Amino acid sequence: MPSSYTSSLRLELPVTGELTGDWGNRVNDGITALVDAAVAGTAAVVHDDTPDYTLTFNNAATDQARQMVLNVTGTLTAGRNVVCPAVSKLYMVINGTTGGFAITIKTPLGTGVSVAVGQTAFVYCDTVNVLSAFSYLDALTLGAPLPILSGGTASVDAAGARTSLAAAGIAVPQTFTGGQAGAIVSLTDLAAITVDLSLANNFNLVLTGGGHNVEAPTNMVAGQSGSIFITQAATGGPYTLSWDTVWKFQSSFVPPITPAAGASDRADYIVKSATEIHAVWSGDYS
Repeated sequence: MPSSYTSSLRLELPVTGELTGDWGNRVNDGITALVDAAVAGTAAVVHDDTPDYTLTFNNAATDQARQMVLNVTGTLTAGRNVVCPAVSKLYMVINGTTGGFAITIKTPLGTGVSVAVGQTAFVYCDTVNVLSAFSYLDALTLGAPLPILSGGTASVDAAGARTSLAAAGIAVPQTFTGGQAGAIVSLTDLAAITVDLSLANNFNLVLTGGGHNVEAPTNMVAGQSGSIFITQAATGGPYTLSWDTVWKFQSSFVPPITPAAGASDRADYIVKSATEIHAVWSGDYS
């Protein structure tokens, strides 16, 4: 009876009484060497720039698909696939190609994992699809801060992360493909009305008393802009409102609160500096 082979690594399973005089060679070549390759071997995969590069796989003989590490090189003109057998296997995939395109490691009929150029990924084939081997981590210790372009914060703490991400947001143009919306945070109408600009860009204030003042906001950052919606009380008014001197309306204009019950006004603003906010008033949206 001829040998059979394991389903995942395709190692030879000799039958008792078989391979007389050749047992050592067959075990060394068809089992031991191949286990070594599966645990620590590296396959040099030179991608031919076709849509699907299929890894070689053989029973009881060396191949690419059995190796632990897939070092993919070659020049690509588009995103390409590397196709592995649909058997249980862990891989470390290195995208060392040129051309600037990602490769996707996948099974013939399943889904896969994209690996950006210059990046390395650990993936796992579950016999149907190829998945990321690390979908969830309780903690991760890095030897150095992970760069922003790699999905990190370029920092080792929260304060540094905020600084790094803010700088990146200013320095790198952003393109949005859908509508963007910010929350509208309600302000409490007190004698001294506090606006915390770290909470939102847009605010809503319903007047409940007269003679109140909008104070200088906290956490002012130059360039931040937004709107404050101001609604006159439905009953008990009309109430007035004053503004701290940090709020600069055009030509020293004093915003008039629309007196009609339930009327709405709006102040649109942009922070010029830590001591100055330019604002434009528009009124009576009732």
